[in-house]
Amino acid sequence: MKKVIDLRLNYFDHKTDMNDLMKQEFYAAKKFVFSLRYPEYYEEQSLPLSPKDHNVFYPLATYRVKTARGNFKWINIYAQGLGGMIITDEI
Repeated sequence: MKKVIDLRLNYFDHKTDMNDLMKQEFYAAKKFVFSLRYPEYYEEQSLPLSPKDHNVFYPLATYRVKTARGNFKWINIYAQGLGGMIITDEI
């Protein structure tokens, strides 16, 4: 699965803080992950939501989820360059 969450926020507006825009999109991505309604969620990793502290090649959050069949998946939320989040899963 690969899902892109892009709220089309203006990252070039000097009146808004980039961290706040990233948080809005991250929470929208997190809401999508929890809307998948897996029986069990476990947050394995969570990084700070700050561009100065964040490496774009590492996920902002990693969740281990248990499927209805009892298998485990890892769902990662990554930040895109200038706006948007990418949600991926691996078995």
